[in-house]
Amino acid sequence: MKFCVEPLTKEQCYWIRYPDPVPKYPNVVQVVKLLRIHEEHHYTVVTERERQYREKNKEESF
Repeated sequence: MKFCVEPLTKEQCYWIRYPDPVPKYPNVVQVVKLLRIHEEHHYTVVTERERQYREKNKEESF
């Protein structure tokens, strides 16, 4: 498998589709993809809130 995906970019690898797992036995690759999506969303939300908080405090201090 490593030989097959080695020439691909990370973006191309992300779009590889795997068969649906058997119920109650998730595919590890799918779980990792979902975790990545979740964490990326969480990071985006947190950084945006932090930016807004800093801007608000900056305006109040003047």
